[in-house]
Amino acid sequence: ENARRERAVNSKQIKGIPVISIADGEKLGAVDHVYLDPTGKQVVGFSIGSGGLLAAGTGTIIDAVNVRSLGPDAMTVPDKTAATGKT
Repeated sequence: ENARRERAVNSKQIKGIPVISIADGEKLGAVDHVYLDPTGKQVVGFSIGSGGLLAAGTGTIIDAVNVRSLGPDAMTVPDKTAATGKT
């Protein structure tokens, strides 16, 4: 339980971090919203906004299962196909 709390990140800390494709190093956008499942108490997805290859105001969605890494500097996804739809 303590280890889990140490890894906990406030959604405000995630907002604005770049989303990077591992396949080609492209910046796909920046996180602008975190979607939570209040029943399961877990993150289920993210929307990305302007500032990247796919973003350009599209409100693209990335499912949490497609996130490979999330740190203070960036979120990584396998490739641009991880961006599944629009808000």
